Amino acid sequence: MIVVRRFVLWAVLFGLITVSFLGVFFPHTLREATASMRDTLGIARQVYPYYFIYEEKSGHHLMTVSIVVSTGDELISEDNKLYRIVRMDENKAYARYVRDFVLPSLSP
Repeated sequence: MIVVRRFVLWAVLFGLITVSFLGVFFPHTLREATASMRDTLGIARQVYPYYFIYEEKSGHHLMTVSIVVSTGDELISEDNKLYRIVRMDENKAYARYVRDFVLPSLSP
């Protein structure tokens, strides 16, 4: 039992040292990894007053919203095109075109 406890203690200590090493010598790697984990796990991140949504390929500005945007959210642009958020970079979201969105007819 004592051997198992020592092994777990050493494993945790090794993990902490490894993460500290990465944070000091490769901060961009650690930042990208933690951002990816936050998106995957749905952990809260910094909330901004506005989010700017851009088209992924062209960089065209689609819209600015005052609600929290996350990867996987969908939006319909003013020209009836459906987009899905594929990437977040702080308060900038990048959306990928999915398809044209056909509005249902309202006439009887």
